[in-house]
Order: sequence, then C-alpha cells, then structure tokens
Amino acid sequence: MAGAGLIGSGWPLICNGANIAYRKKVFNEVGGLKDNLHLASGDDEFLMQKIARETKYKIRFCPEREAVVLTEPSNTLKSFYNQRKRWASKSLYYKDAGLKVRLILIFLFYAGLIVQTVMLLSGFYYLAFTLLASLLIKVVTEFLIVKRGTGYFLSEKKTVVFLMTELFQVPYILISAVGGLFGGFDWKERNLRR
Repeated sequence: MAGAGLIGSGWPLICNGANIAYRKKVFNEVGGLKDNLHLASGDDEFLMQKIARETKYKIRFCPEREAVVLTEPSNTLKSFYNQRKRWASKSLYYKDAGLKVRLILIFLFYAGLIVQTVMLLSGFYYLAFTLLASLLIKVVTEFLIVKRGTGYFLSEKKTVVFLMTELFQVPYILISAVGGLFGGFDWKERNLRR
C-alpha cells in the first residue's frame, strides 16, 4: 500500500515484484535487469525506478482488486527479519542520491523517536511535546500516502490495523536497516551477504 501511495503521489520508489507488469519493449529499452543481477533484492524496484528515470512512460498503480497477486507472508519472526534485512540490503545501490539522503533522514527520524522516548522515560519531560509532534507527523504523513495510493482498499478495519502497526514499525525498520547494511541474511535456504 505504501508503494501504491508513493506511485500515486508521483514518486515511484517501491513496488512488489509479484504485483508489477511492464511492456517487454520498455524492459528491453532500459536494458532489463542487467544493472543489478548481482543483488539479492531490488530487481523490481530498480527496474521501475529506471523506467521512471530514463523513459517518458508513466508508472501507474492498478487499483483493481482482481489485479492483486497474493503472496505468502513470512511464517516466522526469523524469516520476517531475514526478508526485511534482504530488502534493506539494496539501499546503498539506489542510483538517486536524493533518495539515499531521504532514506538516511527517515532512519534518523525513526532513531530520534526511540531516543526521545528513552529520554522522556528518563525524566526529560519537556520532550513530550516533540515526541508527540514527531509521532503525529509520522502517522498522518504515512496514512495520507497509503490512503492516496489505495483509495477504497483502506477499509475501516485496515485503518485500525495500520494505526496499531505504526509503533511496531519504528524498531523493526531500524533493526532491519542496520542488519541489512552490515549483516548477512538467509533467503531461499541460502546464506547471503550484501
């Protein structure tokens, strides 16, 4: 849903390989996947970004329920963590320097949420306002991106789940990012390193 929201906002940055389609002509025009065959993750995103960057073709999200391809979620916490580390491992290979800077700023923002929380719990009560403001900015911004990209997909029930997962997202993003940049990960019964 975040990928759909970013595409709808004119920033095609992330996508899911199970749910993308492209013309063979466009694939060949940009050289296909040749630039990133050495990576364990990101071929779908790098292809979409390359099409957006190097051609005049438009990137669109198809908001039809019948077009959604379902994939099995990770069935253990370990496989979920390895999946997220694998996804994070590609971040240094983005061609767009501006995107890299934005990712670093997002990481620092999330780290700041943790630091503010720890400091607030340690008696720095004046941080209550900045922590609340930061959380509000995060939740509202991400909700608007997801809402814009998904339209009617975001039912009332999913909105509640979205709000519940917002806090869990902060530590898992930080842990996965560090793990993806500096550690290995298991994928399809193979141990890989970035």
